[in-house]
Amino acid sequence: MEAEKQHIKTNERTIHPIYSKNSLNIHDNRPLAAVQAKMLGVIQMGGKKKKVTENILNHIMNGEVKDGRPTGLHGYTAGALPAGVIAASHGAIGSVHQIWWRTAQTGNKCSWSTMFPNTLNRNNIKTLLERAIALSGQWPREVAAITGITTIPIKIGSVGDTFFPVIGTGITEESKNKTYNVGGILCNVDNHN
Repeated sequence: MEAEKQHIKTNERTIHPIYSKNSLNIHDNRPLAAVQAKMLGVIQMGGKKKKVTENILNHIMNGEVKDGRPTGLHGYTAGALPAGVIAASHGAIGSVHQIWWRTAQTGNKCSWSTMFPNTLNRNNIKTLLERAIALSGQWPREVAAITGITTIPIKIGSVGDTFFPVIGTGITEESKNKTYNVGGILCNVDNHN
């Protein structure tokens, strides 16, 4: 693959990165790691670097209700779902899996969410997301997660400003569109997130 060049104007100097599919070399008098981190964000995101903000972490860890519909929710706190979440699970909670969930507020409107293993806390998930952002290439991006004494690869997907674990096989379009009994109420999935 032929090397490409892109010129990025910073405060008082121009950085001339030379990068290819597998490497990024930047010639500048600042520390290389700092320059690479800045350039990776600019190059990969077309000038906008994704960030793991507190709002995004709250969306991932707690879920939320928007327009009467549940959305978000991809993590556990102390191994448990947030208070008020009513869920039916599909898969082993110690690995990436899927749940169908609702709240009392959403009634029979439920959502399905891919979930990080319940052994990963908020800080673990934030670290995984930051590591995924730092990688080059298209989403989803695979990072290693340490769950207890085991290291497992987790693919991280991203749409808009949010992030979620990606499930490989076992989750089909049919499984997303069925009616599920979630806490005694039959729900059709209203939101796929």
